[in-house]
Amino acid sequence: AQNTAKENRTRAQVARLQELVMTEYEQYESRPIPPLNPAFEAAVAWSEEAALRPEAHYLIDMIAAAANELAGRPGRAEFWARRIRRRRPDATGADFFESFQYRECLTQQNLSGAFCRLGFSGGRTAESAAARNSETVSA
Repeated sequence: AQNTAKENRTRAQVARLQELVMTEYEQYESRPIPPLNPAFEAAVAWSEEAALRPEAHYLIDMIAAAANELAGRPGRAEFWARRIRRRRPDATGADFFESFQYRECLTQQNLSGAFCRLGFSGGRTAESAAARNSETVSA
């Protein structure tokens, strides 16, 4: 499938967010993450800013939801979860991990836990998730 300029911008946003989120998680690998951890404030700000752009993919909303959940902001996390459900009612954590693969087990566990708490557990085969995530995004 040919990438559009919109998809390229979304991929660039995701790459920036992934790098930031990975860095934040790496700082806290050896200890539990307390609620309202200031290290997640930057991840929350970046992810929300990117998710609010008109061309943002629903997976960017998932980053915003997870970042807020991990930062101890359940109200904001639920806001993003509701938005995801409106945009993609069958979204799961498996969709996210099919598109964004994390090498560090703790990072994946933290995100997976956040998605689970927000109701995005479950999944499908890797092939169906990849096919669905490559579809044109509608806002």
